[in-house]
Amino acid sequence: MSMSLLQRLTTFVAPAMPIRGMAKMSERAMRRKALRDSKKKAERIPPLKETLRKLYMRTHPDLFGQFPAEQTSNTESYKELMGILDAIENTSGEFPPAKKLSLPFYLTTPVSGEFKKVTLNLKTTGGSCVTLMETQLGSFFEECGWPRVFEWSKGSWGLTTDHKVNSNEQYDTDAPVAKPAPEPVAPAFVETPRSTPENDTSIERVLEELNDIFEIVAAVPYMAHHEEYAEIYDLYTKEDGEDGHINGLTELERRGGYKIVDATHQIWEGERDFAKLSAGLDVDSAMIVQRILMHALTADAKVKDLMEQQLAEEAAEKEAAKKDE
Repeated sequence: MSMSLLQRLTTFVAPAMPIRGMAKMSERAMRRKALRDSKKKAERIPPLKETLRKLYMRTHPDLFGQFPAEQTSNTESYKELMGILDAIENTSGEFPPAKKLSLPFYLTTPVSGEFKKVTLNLKTTGGSCVTLMETQLGSFFEECGWPRVFEWSKGSWGLTTDHKVNSNEQYDTDAPVAKPAPEPVAPAFVETPRSTPENDTSIERVLEELNDIFEIVAAVPYMAHHEEYAEIYDLYTKEDGEDGHINGLTELERRGGYKIVDATHQIWEGERDFAKLSAGLDVDSAMIVQRILMHALTADAKVKDLMEQQLAEEAAEKEAAKKDE
């Protein structure tokens, strides 16, 4: 019996590539092309850490003390994000586990009490997904108002520290590694290095070690006219060089190369708008100013509570006196 035309076609024509596989290949190719185009157009490609610091400054929990829901959301989202990035920034050849995440962040705005909600949608494959991660983070950064392109830290994605990630060679794969890394959990809002060098001068280390100093600096205006705090008050307010005096703020600037004196003086004078305080500052200086501002806001709240308590006590005493009359 002769073979029908349909039988011949189905017998000798090779099966086509699965549609799903073709679609995935097309998506990856489009992501790589879009990423290359974005980087070609960019005047400057900042390191990832620089953009993360901007996120840190707009979402820090201390900025949301009166807004617990937004504060909790930022803390949890940042933990998840830093956990994934910590797994990526290693040379062991291991990758973040496969997962899908929706991480809501609330960013401060120039209007007090009003926030911008931006959701970071992340998908990791359990394998190398460099382009996919760059695309997802880039979209998030752009929605926040920052450049969508960035450069990975040396050693990211299991590459040796002398290998530079080339976006033209990047690929995504769904294949899991033989030994998947356990889900890392990073502390909120702290980029913790795997090994801390003896001379770590990173801004995170400075903020941690000098936090008590910054708290004192923020409280300087409340020390005026109090004899017990006169020495501390003079340390930060007396002119540098006067009678051999070394001003504490100026010394911080000299040692770290920061620019914090003018902004700190504005905080002392009552300025609480971080956008104004940080205008023209480099990222490290702005983070120090932000920390001083946070302590100033905390001090303001404590003073307000004390004043309200005192007024309430005085009112109660007056009311009691009226009853006695």
